[in-house]
Amino acid sequence: MLHPHRTATALAGLAAAAAIATAHRSAIAPSSIRPAAPAERAAQQQTGRWHTGQPLPVPLAEIAGATLGQSIYTGGGFTPPGGSVGRWFGRYDTTDDAWAPLAELPVAVHHPMMAAADARVWLAGGYTGRLQVAEATRRLDAYDPATDAWTPMPDMPGRRAAGFLVALGQRLYVVGGIGDAPDRMWVFDIASNAWSDAPGPTPREHLGAAASGGRIYVVAGRGYGRGNVGLLEAFDPATGTWESLPDMPGVCGGCSAAATSDGRIHVTGGEGGGQTYGDHFVYDPASRAWHVAEPMPSTRHGIAAAAVGERFYVIGGGLQQGLDYSTLVEWWAPDDVATPIEPTREPAIEPTQGIAGFRLLLPATQTR
Repeated sequence: MLHPHRTATALAGLAAAAAIATAHRSAIAPSSIRPAAPAERAAQQQTGRWHTGQPLPVPLAEIAGATLGQSIYTGGGFTPPGGSVGRWFGRYDTTDDAWAPLAELPVAVHHPMMAAADARVWLAGGYTGRLQVAEATRRLDAYDPATDAWTPMPDMPGRRAAGFLVALGQRLYVVGGIGDAPDRMWVFDIASNAWSDAPGPTPREHLGAAASGGRIYVVAGRGYGRGNVGLLEAFDPATGTWESLPDMPGVCGGCSAAATSDGRIHVTGGEGGGQTYGDHFVYDPASRAWHVAEPMPSTRHGIAAAAVGERFYVIGGGLQQGLDYSTLVEWWAPDDVATPIEPTREPAIEPTQGIAGFRLLLPATQTR
Protein backbone atom coordinates (compact mmCIF):
# COMPACT_ATOMS: atom_id res chain seq x y z
CA MET A 1 0.00 0.00 0.00
CA LEU A 2 1.03 3.63 -0.39
CA HIS A 3 2.88 5.32 2.45
CA PRO A 4 0.36 8.01 3.48
CA HIS A 5 2.81 10.57 4.84
CA ARG A 6 5.03 10.42 1.74
CA THR A 7 2.12 10.51 -0.68
CA ALA A 8 0.60 13.46 1.18
CA THR A 9 3.95 15.23 1.17
CA ALA A 10 4.28 14.53 -2.54
CA LEU A 11 0.85 15.94 -3.33
CA ALA A 12 1.42 18.99 -1.16
CA GLY A 13 4.77 19.65 -2.80
CA LEU A 14 3.91 18.97 -6.44
CA ALA A 15 3.24 22.60 -7.26
CA ALA A 16 6.45 23.77 -5.59
CA ALA A 17 8.51 21.04 -7.24
CA ALA A 18 7.00 21.84 -10.62
CA ALA A 19 7.82 25.53 -10.17
CA ILE A 20 11.43 24.76 -9.26
CA ALA A 21 11.76 22.37 -12.18
CA THR A 22 10.27 24.88 -14.61
CA ALA A 23 12.61 27.61 -13.40
CA HIS A 24 15.60 25.31 -13.79
CA ARG A 25 14.60 24.22 -17.29
CA SER A 26 14.22 27.82 -18.37
CA ALA A 27 17.72 28.55 -17.10
CA ILE A 28 19.54 25.67 -18.79
CA ALA A 29 17.58 24.87 -21.95
CA PRO A 30 14.78 27.36 -22.70
CA SER A 31 13.72 25.74 -25.96
CA SER A 32 14.53 22.08 -25.34
CA ILE A 33 11.72 21.04 -22.94
CA ARG A 34 8.06 21.16 -23.92
CA PRO A 35 5.32 21.49 -21.30
CA ALA A 36 3.19 18.48 -20.48
CA ALA A 37 0.05 17.94 -22.52
CA PRO A 38 -3.19 17.55 -20.56
CA ALA A 39 -3.59 14.01 -19.24
CA GLU A 40 -5.59 12.25 -16.57
CA ARG A 41 -3.69 10.49 -13.82
CA ALA A 42 -5.38 7.17 -13.18
CA ALA A 43 -4.93 5.84 -9.64
CA GLN A 44 -6.15 2.38 -10.55
CA GLN A 45 -4.55 -0.90 -9.57
CA GLN A 46 -2.68 -2.83 -12.24
CA THR A 47 -3.42 -6.48 -11.53
CA GLY A 48 -0.37 -8.60 -10.83
CA ARG A 49 1.64 -10.16 -8.05
CA TRP A 50 5.18 -10.47 -6.74
CA HIS A 51 7.32 -13.61 -6.70
CA THR A 52 10.62 -14.58 -5.05
CA GLY A 53 13.70 -15.51 -7.07
CA GLN A 54 16.98 -17.22 -6.24
CA PRO A 55 18.95 -14.93 -3.90
CA LEU A 56 22.12 -13.17 -4.97
CA PRO A 57 25.27 -15.13 -4.10
CA VAL A 58 26.51 -12.07 -2.16
CA PRO A 59 24.61 -9.22 -0.45
CA LEU A 60 24.78 -6.01 -2.49
CA ALA A 61 23.39 -2.48 -2.53
CA GLU A 62 23.84 0.67 -4.62
CA ILE A 63 24.07 -1.37 -7.80
CA ALA A 64 22.65 -1.28 -11.32
CA GLY A 65 21.37 -3.94 -13.70
CA ALA A 66 20.97 -4.72 -17.39
CA THR A 67 19.00 -7.27 -19.41
CA LEU A 68 20.34 -9.34 -22.32
CA GLY A 69 17.91 -11.93 -23.62
CA GLN A 70 16.45 -13.83 -20.67
CA SER A 71 19.31 -12.91 -18.33
CA ILE A 72 19.95 -9.99 -15.98
CA TYR A 73 23.48 -8.81 -15.21
CA THR A 74 24.49 -6.91 -12.07
CA GLY A 75 27.47 -6.34 -9.79
CA GLY A 76 29.71 -3.98 -7.87
CA GLY A 77 28.10 -1.95 -5.11
CA PHE A 78 28.46 -2.01 -1.32
CA THR A 79 28.69 -5.27 0.61
CA PRO A 80 29.53 -6.41 4.15
CA PRO A 81 31.69 -5.68 6.04
CA GLY A 82 30.68 -2.01 6.14
CA GLY A 83 32.49 0.15 3.66
CA SER A 84 33.51 -2.59 1.22
CA VAL A 85 33.22 -1.86 -2.50
CA GLY A 86 32.88 -4.71 -4.94
CA ARG A 87 34.06 -6.06 -8.25
CA TRP A 88 31.76 -9.10 -8.13
CA PHE A 89 29.72 -9.43 -11.34
CA GLY A 90 27.17 -12.08 -12.20
CA ARG A 91 24.31 -13.20 -14.43
CA TYR A 92 20.84 -14.18 -13.28
CA ASP A 93 19.13 -16.59 -15.67
CA THR A 94 15.43 -15.84 -15.26
CA THR A 95 14.45 -19.04 -17.06
CA ASP A 96 16.37 -21.35 -14.72
CA ASP A 97 16.20 -19.03 -11.69
CA ALA A 98 19.95 -19.43 -11.22
CA TRP A 99 22.99 -17.19 -10.72
CA ALA A 100 26.39 -17.59 -12.39
CA PRO A 101 29.51 -15.61 -11.40
CA LEU A 102 31.31 -13.94 -14.30
CA ALA A 103 34.56 -12.04 -14.90
CA GLU A 104 34.96 -9.41 -12.20
CA LEU A 105 34.32 -5.76 -12.95
CA PRO A 106 37.41 -3.92 -14.22
CA VAL A 107 37.23 -1.64 -11.19
CA ALA A 108 35.61 -1.86 -7.74
CA VAL A 109 32.72 0.57 -7.89
CA HIS A 110 29.45 1.51 -6.19
CA HIS A 111 26.58 3.67 -7.49
CA PRO A 112 27.47 2.69 -11.09
CA MET A 113 25.28 2.82 -14.19
CA MET A 114 24.63 -0.20 -16.41
CA ALA A 115 22.81 -0.97 -19.67
CA ALA A 116 22.80 -3.58 -22.44
CA ALA A 117 23.24 -2.84 -26.15
CA ASP A 118 24.98 -4.36 -29.16
CA ALA A 119 24.99 -7.81 -27.45
CA ARG A 120 27.15 -6.39 -24.66
CA VAL A 121 26.73 -5.08 -21.11
CA TRP A 122 28.00 -1.56 -20.54
CA LEU A 123 29.27 -0.22 -17.20
CA ALA A 124 29.61 3.54 -16.73
CA GLY A 125 30.73 5.79 -13.90
CA GLY A 126 30.11 5.23 -10.21
CA TYR A 127 32.23 5.91 -7.15
CA THR A 128 35.49 4.02 -6.65
CA GLY A 129 35.81 5.24 -3.05
CA ARG A 130 33.98 7.66 -0.83
CA LEU A 131 30.90 9.68 -1.76
CA GLN A 132 32.89 12.54 -3.25
CA VAL A 133 32.89 13.90 -6.78
CA ALA A 134 36.68 13.46 -6.89
CA GLU A 135 36.13 9.71 -6.49
CA ALA A 136 33.45 9.42 -9.17
CA THR A 137 34.90 7.81 -12.27
CA ARG A 138 34.68 8.68 -15.98
CA ARG A 139 35.13 5.07 -17.07
CA LEU A 140 33.07 3.24 -19.65
CA ASP A 141 33.67 -0.50 -20.02
CA ALA A 142 31.95 -3.14 -22.15
CA TYR A 143 31.42 -6.79 -21.21
CA ASP A 144 31.10 -9.45 -23.92
CA PRO A 145 29.19 -12.56 -22.76
CA ALA A 146 30.70 -14.56 -25.61
CA THR A 147 34.24 -14.16 -24.25
CA ASP A 148 33.46 -13.40 -20.57
CA ALA A 149 35.78 -10.40 -20.81
CA TRP A 150 35.69 -6.64 -20.22
CA THR A 151 37.05 -4.09 -22.67
CA PRO A 152 37.83 -0.46 -21.74
CA MET A 153 36.00 2.06 -23.92
CA PRO A 154 36.42 5.85 -24.34
CA ASP A 155 35.93 7.69 -21.04
CA MET A 156 32.81 9.78 -20.46
CA PRO A 157 33.23 13.56 -20.92
CA GLY A 158 33.28 13.91 -17.12
CA ARG A 159 32.76 12.16 -13.81
CA ARG A 160 29.32 10.81 -12.95
CA ALA A 161 27.85 8.56 -10.22
CA ALA A 162 24.35 7.72 -8.96
CA GLY A 163 22.90 8.48 -12.40
CA PHE A 164 21.32 6.20 -14.98
CA LEU A 165 22.57 4.65 -18.23
CA VAL A 166 19.87 4.02 -20.85
CA ALA A 167 20.39 2.12 -24.10
CA LEU A 168 18.34 3.07 -27.14
CA GLY A 169 19.34 1.59 -30.48
CA GLN A 170 23.09 1.92 -30.92
CA ARG A 171 23.45 4.74 -28.42
CA LEU A 172 23.95 4.96 -24.67
CA TYR A 173 22.54 7.92 -22.74
CA VAL A 174 23.91 9.05 -19.36
CA VAL A 175 21.22 10.97 -17.45
CA GLY A 176 21.22 12.51 -13.99
CA GLY A 177 23.65 11.72 -11.23
CA ILE A 178 26.36 13.47 -9.23
CA GLY A 179 29.51 14.78 -10.84
CA ASP A 180 30.48 17.07 -13.69
CA ALA A 181 27.84 19.03 -15.63
CA PRO A 182 24.79 17.37 -13.99
CA ASP A 183 22.44 19.37 -16.22
CA ARG A 184 23.93 17.75 -19.34
CA MET A 185 23.20 14.38 -20.92
CA TRP A 186 26.15 12.50 -22.42
CA VAL A 187 25.52 10.29 -25.44
CA PHE A 188 27.83 7.50 -26.58
CA ASP A 189 27.51 6.34 -30.19
CA ILE A 190 28.55 2.70 -30.31
CA ALA A 191 29.16 2.69 -34.06
CA SER A 192 31.48 5.71 -34.05
CA ASN A 193 32.93 4.93 -30.60
CA ALA A 194 32.52 8.59 -29.60
CA TRP A 195 30.75 10.75 -27.01
CA SER A 196 28.58 13.81 -27.62
CA ASP A 197 26.80 16.26 -25.32
CA ALA A 198 23.14 17.34 -25.12
CA PRO A 199 20.78 19.12 -22.70
CA GLY A 200 19.72 16.86 -19.87
CA PRO A 201 16.59 16.55 -17.74
CA THR A 202 16.02 18.46 -14.50
CA PRO A 203 19.17 17.67 -12.47
CA ARG A 204 18.72 14.98 -9.83
CA GLU A 205 20.46 11.81 -8.65
CA HIS A 206 19.48 8.37 -7.35
CA LEU A 207 16.77 8.41 -10.02
CA GLY A 208 15.15 5.96 -12.42
CA ALA A 209 15.16 5.89 -16.22
CA ALA A 210 14.12 3.61 -19.08
CA ALA A 211 13.61 3.56 -22.85
CA SER A 212 10.16 2.94 -24.27
CA GLY A 213 8.68 3.55 -27.71
CA GLY A 214 11.80 5.25 -29.02
CA ARG A 215 11.99 7.77 -26.17
CA ILE A 216 13.94 8.00 -22.92
CA TYR A 217 11.95 8.50 -19.72
CA VAL A 218 13.60 9.91 -16.59
CA VAL A 219 11.66 9.67 -13.34
CA ALA A 220 11.90 10.56 -9.65
CA GLY A 221 15.21 11.06 -7.87
CA ARG A 222 16.52 13.51 -5.29
CA GLY A 223 19.13 16.17 -4.56
CA TYR A 224 20.00 19.62 -5.86
CA GLY A 225 17.85 21.25 -3.17
CA ARG A 226 14.68 19.35 -4.06
CA GLY A 227 14.59 16.38 -1.71
CA ASN A 228 12.78 13.35 -3.15
CA VAL A 229 10.69 14.16 -6.22
CA GLY A 230 8.25 12.46 -8.58
CA LEU A 231 9.14 14.35 -11.76
CA LEU A 232 8.74 12.55 -15.09
CA GLU A 233 10.40 13.82 -18.27
CA ALA A 234 10.88 12.26 -21.69
CA PHE A 235 13.56 12.83 -24.32
CA ASP A 236 12.88 12.34 -28.04
CA PRO A 237 16.14 11.64 -29.92
CA ALA A 238 14.42 12.46 -33.21
CA THR A 239 13.77 16.07 -32.19
CA GLY A 240 16.41 16.49 -29.49
CA THR A 241 13.81 17.86 -27.06
CA TRP A 242 12.62 17.07 -23.54
CA GLU A 243 8.96 17.00 -22.55
CA SER A 244 7.47 17.32 -19.07
CA LEU A 245 4.93 14.58 -18.31
CA PRO A 246 2.50 13.97 -15.43
CA ASP A 247 4.32 13.60 -12.11
CA MET A 248 4.39 10.21 -10.43
CA PRO A 249 1.65 9.77 -7.78
CA GLY A 250 4.38 9.63 -5.10
CA VAL A 251 8.03 10.59 -4.70
CA CYS A 252 11.23 8.60 -4.27
CA GLY A 253 15.01 8.88 -4.26
CA GLY A 254 17.27 5.84 -4.25
CA CYS A 255 14.66 4.06 -6.37
CA SER A 256 15.03 2.49 -9.80
CA ALA A 257 13.01 1.83 -12.95
CA ALA A 258 12.71 -0.48 -15.94
CA ALA A 259 10.46 -0.75 -18.99
CA THR A 260 8.65 -4.03 -19.63
CA SER A 261 7.93 -5.37 -23.11
CA ASP A 262 4.43 -3.85 -23.11
CA GLY A 263 6.05 -0.41 -23.01
CA ARG A 264 5.10 0.37 -19.42
CA ILE A 265 7.67 1.86 -17.06
CA HIS A 266 7.83 0.43 -13.53
CA VAL A 267 9.28 2.39 -10.61
CA THR A 268 9.87 1.14 -7.06
CA GLY A 269 12.17 1.35 -4.05
CA GLY A 270 13.81 4.32 -2.37
CA GLU A 271 14.58 5.75 1.04
CA GLY A 272 13.88 8.80 3.18
CA GLY A 273 12.50 9.84 6.53
CA GLY A 274 14.31 7.01 8.27
CA GLN A 275 12.72 4.23 6.21
CA THR A 276 12.81 2.45 2.88
CA TYR A 277 9.98 2.40 0.33
CA GLY A 278 8.13 -0.32 -1.55
CA ASP A 279 5.55 1.72 -3.45
CA HIS A 280 5.21 0.44 -7.02
CA PHE A 281 4.14 2.90 -9.70
CA VAL A 282 3.60 2.11 -13.37
CA TYR A 283 3.52 4.67 -16.19
CA ASP A 284 1.80 3.85 -19.47
CA PRO A 285 3.17 6.06 -22.28
CA ALA A 286 0.23 5.14 -24.51
CA SER A 287 -2.35 6.65 -22.15
CA ARG A 288 0.08 9.11 -20.54
CA ALA A 289 -1.24 7.91 -17.18
CA TRP A 290 0.16 6.52 -13.95
CA HIS A 291 -1.21 3.42 -12.25
CA VAL A 292 -0.59 2.07 -8.77
CA ALA A 293 0.47 -1.58 -8.68
CA GLU A 294 0.99 -4.01 -5.82
CA PRO A 295 3.84 -2.79 -3.56
CA MET A 296 7.17 -4.55 -3.51
CA PRO A 297 7.10 -7.08 -0.63
CA SER A 298 10.51 -6.08 0.79
CA THR A 299 11.03 -2.32 0.94
CA ARG A 300 14.52 -1.43 -0.29
CA HIS A 301 16.77 1.26 -1.75
CA GLY A 302 19.95 1.12 -3.84
CA ILE A 303 18.46 -1.65 -5.97
CA ALA A 304 19.05 -2.96 -9.47
CA ALA A 305 15.87 -2.98 -11.56
CA ALA A 306 15.46 -4.79 -14.87
CA ALA A 307 12.74 -6.30 -17.03
CA VAL A 308 12.42 -9.52 -18.99
CA GLY A 309 9.28 -9.56 -21.11
CA GLU A 310 6.46 -8.26 -18.92
CA ARG A 311 8.25 -9.32 -15.73
CA PHE A 312 9.78 -6.57 -13.57
CA TYR A 313 12.76 -7.64 -11.43
CA VAL A 314 14.24 -5.95 -8.35
CA ILE A 315 17.61 -7.21 -7.13
CA GLY A 316 19.64 -6.54 -3.98
CA GLY A 317 19.48 -3.20 -2.16
CA GLY A 318 19.35 -2.12 1.46
CA LEU A 319 16.40 -2.97 3.67
CA GLN A 320 17.19 -0.06 5.99
CA GLN A 321 17.94 3.56 5.12
CA GLY A 322 21.63 4.27 4.67
CA LEU A 323 24.38 1.67 4.40
CA ASP A 324 22.65 -1.71 4.20
CA TYR A 325 22.55 -4.70 1.84
CA SER A 326 20.54 -7.75 0.88
CA THR A 327 20.56 -10.80 -1.38
CA LEU A 328 16.89 -10.43 -2.26
CA VAL A 329 15.48 -11.08 -5.73
CA GLU A 330 11.80 -10.26 -6.18
CA TRP A 331 9.86 -9.87 -9.39
CA TRP A 332 6.42 -8.75 -10.40
CA ALA A 333 4.30 -9.96 -13.31
CA PRO A 334 0.74 -9.35 -14.52
CA ASP A 335 -1.68 -12.09 -13.57
CA ASP A 336 -2.09 -13.19 -17.19
CA VAL A 337 1.64 -13.65 -17.83
CA ALA A 338 3.09 -17.14 -17.56
CA THR A 339 5.73 -17.27 -14.81
CA PRO A 340 8.58 -19.70 -14.12
CA ILE A 341 8.09 -22.27 -11.39
CA GLU A 342 9.38 -21.03 -8.05
CA PRO A 343 11.39 -23.82 -6.38
CA THR A 344 11.57 -24.30 -2.64
CA ARG A 345 14.85 -22.82 -1.42
CA GLU A 346 16.87 -22.46 1.75
CA PRO A 347 16.96 -18.97 3.32
CA ALA A 348 19.86 -16.83 2.12
CA ILE A 349 22.74 -16.52 4.58
CA GLU A 350 24.17 -13.03 4.98
CA PRO A 351 27.98 -13.26 5.28
CA THR A 352 29.64 -11.41 8.14
CA GLN A 353 33.18 -11.35 6.76
CA GLY A 354 34.81 -10.01 3.62
CA ILE A 355 34.00 -11.62 0.29
CA ALA A 356 36.49 -12.34 -2.48
CA GLY A 357 36.33 -9.64 -5.12
CA PHE A 358 35.60 -6.79 -2.70
CA ARG A 359 37.87 -4.20 -1.10
CA LEU A 360 37.56 -1.80 1.81
CA LEU A 361 37.22 1.91 1.11
CA LEU A 362 40.51 3.75 1.11
CA PRO A 363 41.19 7.44 1.85
CA ALA A 364 39.91 9.84 -0.80
CA THR A 365 41.93 9.83 -4.01
CA GLN A 366 41.50 11.28 -7.47
CA THR A 367 39.89 8.78 -9.83
CA ARG A 368 39.99 8.37 -13.57
